[in-house]
Amino acid sequence: MWKVIKSKSIVEFLPWFKVWVETVLLPNGRLVDEYFQIDQPEYVEIFALVDPEHVIGLWRYKHGPRKMNLGLPAGYIEPSELPLAAAERELLEETGYKADDWKCLGAFSIDGNRGFGKAHIYLARDLHKVAEPDPDDLEDAQIQIVPLDIMKQRLLSGEVATLGVAAAIAMSLLSNSE
Repeated sequence: MWKVIKSKSIVEFLPWFKVWVETVLLPNGRLVDEYFQIDQPEYVEIFALVDPEHVIGLWRYKHGPRKMNLGLPAGYIEPSELPLAAAERELLEETGYKADDWKCLGAFSIDGNRGFGKAHIYLARDLHKVAEPDPDDLEDAQIQIVPLDIMKQRLLSGEVATLGVAAAIAMSLLSNSE
């Protein structure tokens, strides 16, 4: 286990981004003076099955990869909000659907060395439409109901451009086939 000797904040743009540097002592006795860490809020990714063979996909521009790509309902977890509550809220806001059956597939650090927040991945089933989507002002998403076999093809073809979405799709496809 690494031991943090000291930590110093370098840049903070809260709540979105924080960078700090640590001095860490490794188990072998080596001292690392500048080990940089990056933190972002935790978020949820939702693989929402409309029926056993179709999932909700969202076509939208993402500025990180700088392109339109296929995503899933997702969003940041608000302070003091539980991950499942965030998943329920994001699914409703982005798609207008509620789900009766939720399965947490796990929570994962985006970068094993730097952090970059944590993705909580959910599989949502037994959906019913209760409202119209109410997305935030930075994202103009086109909802598309995608057959599972086509979703797998799009994942493998590169139409999915972000790691959290790719992981959520792959894990959900594996989990749903059990």
